[in-house]
Amino acid sequence: MQTCAGKINTSGRRAHGFIVASEYEDIEFPLPTLIECDQLPNNREEIPTPEVARHHPHLSHIADYIPPLNKDVKILILLGRDIPRVHKIRELCNGPDDAPQAQKLDLGWVIIGEVCLDQSHKLLDVASYKTNVTNRLMKCPLHYYVKERLDFKNEVLYQALQGPKFLMDQSSTNSEEDIDFHLEDPDTDPEIRPEVVALSSNICSRRNLEVRRFERFSCWKRLVKTIARLSHIAQIFRKSNQTSSCHGWHTCKESPNAFEYERAELFIIRRVQEEVFAEEIKCLKGNRPVSKGSPLFTLNPVIDNEGMLRVGGRLKRSNLLGKEQNPLIVPRNHHLGTLIIRHYHERVKHQGRHYTEGAVRIAGFWIVGVKRQIATIIHNCVKCQKLRGRLQFQQMADLPADRGRRPHEKTELLRKGYTKGEVSKLMNEKYARKVTRLDIQQVELPRR
Repeated sequence: MQTCAGKINTSGRRAHGFIVASEYEDIEFPLPTLIECDQLPNNREEIPTPEVARHHPHLSHIADYIPPLNKDVKILILLGRDIPRVHKIRELCNGPDDAPQAQKLDLGWVIIGEVCLDQSHKLLDVASYKTNVTNRLMKCPLHYYVKERLDFKNEVLYQALQGPKFLMDQSSTNSEEDIDFHLEDPDTDPEIRPEVVALSSNICSRRNLEVRRFERFSCWKRLVKTIARLSHIAQIFRKSNQTSSCHGWHTCKESPNAFEYERAELFIIRRVQEEVFAEEIKCLKGNRPVSKGSPLFTLNPVIDNEGMLRVGGRLKRSNLLGKEQNPLIVPRNHHLGTLIIRHYHERVKHQGRHYTEGAVRIAGFWIVGVKRQIATIIHNCVKCQKLRGRLQFQQMADLPADRGRRPHEKTELLRKGYTKGEVSKLMNEKYARKVTRLDIQQVELPRR
């Protein structure tokens, strides 16, 4: 008999006419000639259970098809390669790389891989090895033993050579009482870590600059200048013959020129368009129309020679500049659009939404939903809040005593029958008397 444990010679009786059947399906087939053997493997640690299937998410649906492990059932038949039908895989349930997999055979489901929960094996039995020390050994009659008698005065050295006293104690070593060892459950033992979490970092090379890095800038001009500097350094590394004074990573003393600024702006917008409008660019490059659900459907977008996404339209025969005829498209509510609007809002000296929108359009940018985004930026602008703030009205003080005595004197005279002319005359005379009285009071001062 040849198994995974090796090859052995054995003898036994032969049996014919046995049939094996599946427990869950109506499948049965005859077995070949069976040979009796008393050395069948009886290791139950690798037999899968329903708990193992439920422990793995990709195997939870087959838990009901795996019978529970019965320790009382004996292993009586070993089906080998002489009956290949039982090893045919009818269905495969795969999973992650480090997880076990399940195979459906004619007799049921089997699980291949680690079938112990949390990879910890529970001990069913504990082996205790006892050591008996005795000095009552039978001496061989054909040999003579000569024992040297040593007189050790040093008690410490004598004890060291003699050994511990419990080894010579026959009462403790020859005891046949069973020692009870307490078994710890790995699932409830606090000393065993139930799960080990390992954090791994995947470092992959990216050829393009990530758009999320643009969010670290709060100024459009500073972002363009930074990209222009990086582009200048990248060109230095690409050139084999460096005739200029710039070499490697450095801080260039010369400012970027207008061509480098324009190229940096196009690079920034191209990266944003490739990330936000990836589906639209793919459709236009494949000569297909943009979907109706796209925010660019009404703009009739086109792709220029540099791969930039621009607004279409019917202004090709106009006298406008190229960037005004077909402005570059900037996505809605993007950080890039916020930087562009804030930049041109400061250039028009905070003159409002219409001036800011006109400056953005003249610069060659078409921001989707620009009106609402400009209104939001102006509302959050500190300088605009100071210039266009509401007038504050100061709370007035209480009226003086002479104005609070009879506030409706003219109305009372009119109700008594006086005309407006007579009322005015009476009020003037009263005012004249008050002024005269004040003058007299100022002139007639008390003498000292």
